[in-house]
Amino acid sequence: EETIVPSPSYVFPDADWVIGNHSDELTPWIPIISLLSSATTNFFLLPCCAYEFSGAKYKRANAAKSQYAEYLDYVQDICAECGFEVFRDRLKIPSTKRICFVSKGRTPSTKDLVGHVKEIISRRGSSVQSERPQKEWLTGFKTRDIVERVKNCTQLEQSFVSRLLEKISNLLLMKDTGFGSPWNSGNPTDISALAKLLDKEDLKQLKNECGGLQTFLRNHRFIFQITEGKVTFRKPEVREERPKVWKTRPCWFYTNHPQSCPLEDQMCSYIHGGTEERLPR
Repeated sequence: EETIVPSPSYVFPDADWVIGNHSDELTPWIPIISLLSSATTNFFLLPCCAYEFSGAKYKRANAAKSQYAEYLDYVQDICAECGFEVFRDRLKIPSTKRICFVSKGRTPSTKDLVGHVKEIISRRGSSVQSERPQKEWLTGFKTRDIVERVKNCTQLEQSFVSRLLEKISNLLLMKDTGFGSPWNSGNPTDISALAKLLDKEDLKQLKNECGGLQTFLRNHRFIFQITEGKVTFRKPEVREERPKVWKTRPCWFYTNHPQSCPLEDQMCSYIHGGTEERLPR
């Protein structure tokens, strides 16, 4: 297994077909690679995530179309500019991205193919290497890592998670009902309003995760609930039937809520007590 970087080093003169199956950053390059491989090389291309030649995310230009529909047209235009006759087909696969392109040969051309490729790429706003023809065609092109970092807010540093939980809970408890009143489930707050109250550095770190703040909150559904876009605490309730997973982690409310957990230890799904210290308030 190796990473393909668009360059004259990655053409396949002995190949009958070049396959681009959810090839992401390489999607617009598949017709180019096929064109430069040989006069008889065809391709099968199944676009998924939309990328430009540079490896940057594709930006939609026509608001009347979905990004996916517009990107399919974008890819088909590249195929046509490369001289390929292609047809679209809809695959019978369990995916929303199932439109593919299959080439059926290309029109013979007397053009300088490398020069023609540079024109195609340049027309789409990418800067082509003019020197060192054996190096990559674009500077700065970067494919994803072979092992991608998980971006679902589950790999955040624990110190950051603890700090963010404290900030969010303090914001929800700004209107304190007092210890003598019913258990305080927090002031219902819009996710957007909550985001505005958090530090820019916290939001910047969450922005690097897929789903951002909302994903973070959903990952902590044992603490928070989101109802019609508003965030509150998820009040612990007595389970009629004891779940298979029982008391495997400390009760966050027992440790951190100013009124502690509203349930007795034997009724709560989580562990009361333990070595965790109560967050300062």
